Amino acid sequence: RFGRDLVFQDVEDLKPGQKWFEAIQQEIAQCDAFLVVIGPRWLELRDEQESRRIDRPTDVLRAEIADALERDRTVVPILVGNASMPSETELPASITKLAAWQAVGVRDDHWSADVEQLIQRLQELVTPTRETVWLHTEQQELYAMQERYFTLLDANDAAGALELAQQTSKRLDRVMPLYPQDGYLKDTRGYSYKNESMALAQLGRHAEAEEALAQADLVFRTRRAENPQDAGAWNGSGSVEALRGHYEQALTYIDKALEIDPDYEEAKQDRQRVLGRLK
Repeated sequence: RFGRDLVFQDVEDLKPGQKWFEAIQQEIAQCDAFLVVIGPRWLELRDEQESRRIDRPTDVLRAEIADALERDRTVVPILVGNASMPSETELPASITKLAAWQAVGVRDDHWSADVEQLIQRLQELVTPTRETVWLHTEQQELYAMQERYFTLLDANDAAGALELAQQTSKRLDRVMPLYPQDGYLKDTRGYSYKNESMALAQLGRHAEAEEALAQADLVFRTRRAENPQDAGAWNGSGSVEALRGHYEQALTYIDKALEIDPDYEEAKQDRQRVLGRLK
């Protein structure tokens, strides 16, 4: 429901060579919601000395919860298997505050409905607002993501480039509803589709590449109709036509972008590439 890039689970998302607990702490520090899944034997799990694992200061689960509570993250206890919420007296001192958070029950016989209710609550917690998402910061990050995309593509890492282009699209999904009139975000949507197409083509997924390129074309044509002075949209259309092998048409669009903005560096670079193809 949220996209893999928004959900962190240590078992799945830790990468080889990472300092695993430092990585977990970094994720906790920036999370909007910290989920604690509690089953009926959650407090009863024992170590080799038959002591409760949760009582050990070195227990990883305890350390993660303590870190989230100390950082004042929003904590959501999730009760499964008919579990009950632990009381303060049942918990170690470092995590007694866990008992203060309202739990969500996910019952076996009402699983789908309860999970849906949980998701709705999480959407309230993680959906951005203008107070938490600054347009200028998002524009800078989206530009940096596109630069990283081309670094990956130039290194023949088409799979990594595709994943980054898809992450860019997901980021736009979250930001664009907050700033629906921003031209830069709209143009970036088109470039994201175009970037997906390039990576898909390198991976030999040509039908999908054509579909993504058609989406990019639609975005740029729509933007040119909305704002004929949008240099980014004209250059985007030029990029689409260049990928289709229509170099004369591509040059016409790119020249229009440079007529609007003579200092448009990306358009200048694209023009040189297209001229190289025309020779």
